[in-house]
Amino acid sequence: MLDVLYAIIAFASFGIGFIAAMLGVGGGFLLVPTLIFAGLSAHEAVGTSLASVMFTGMSSFVEYSKQGRIDWRTALILEGATVPGSILGSYLTTLVSSKRLEFLFGLMLIAISIFMSRKTEKAPTSSKLSYFKGFSWSRSITGENGERFVYKVNLLPALLFAFAAGVSVGFFGISGGILKVPILLLCGTPIYVAIATSSLMITITSTVAFVSHAFLGNIEFQYLLFTVPGVILGAQLGAKTSEKIHSQILRKMFSLVLLMVAVTTLMNWLSN
Repeated sequence: MLDVLYAIIAFASFGIGFIAAMLGVGGGFLLVPTLIFAGLSAHEAVGTSLASVMFTGMSSFVEYSKQGRIDWRTALILEGATVPGSILGSYLTTLVSSKRLEFLFGLMLIAISIFMSRKTEKAPTSSKLSYFKGFSWSRSITGENGERFVYKVNLLPALLFAFAAGVSVGFFGISGGILKVPILLLCGTPIYVAIATSSLMITITSTVAFVSHAFLGNIEFQYLLFTVPGVILGAQLGAKTSEKIHSQILRKMFSLVLLMVAVTTLMNWLSN
């Protein structure tokens, strides 16, 4: 029976890696509930998820780097705010019960799903946060296929949101991608660049948060033998697939997946 469980986890990890890389997220928002359903406590699921998310981020980051769609400077600047937040979030988990952590996780996913379901223009050239125009930073990215993205990023709100995303990374065991992609979009980044840039940010943040949870004893290392290979293979395929899908379809897929996981997580919370 245990062998069947591990096989299911390995298969699910491949699918999670594929979806995560295609949408520019680490997959923690899918992997955490999967591990909870497999019998881990919320705290163990959070910590173990982060170890797998590291490899998802690395795998998709390598592919997106080849495509030339990563805004390196923006990613590294925002990570300066995200990393301290992730350390804080890791230690905040010690203040809540597993049951409450699961409930808060479900509510967070619903809120992000609602935001991502809203219609936006195909390729924004500047942030909608007009009252932060004084902090705009002009950016230009050219992909390997010659496609050029010209836009402006509002750094002040992006840094504030990045810190909050970091807290969520450590607290919920997610990669932060489900928060970072919306943050980058809100602050002016086109979705194709946002998804690719998020993969670099995911790798950095999840690594720091994983180390924090390792010190707290929240990692179930035997599960990594089944989650890590799956997410790596899935992430490579997902990153290659994303550039072939229309941006609005990507947003809708992102929103729908979040909502499905949120409902499932809350139903599991109510049943316990």
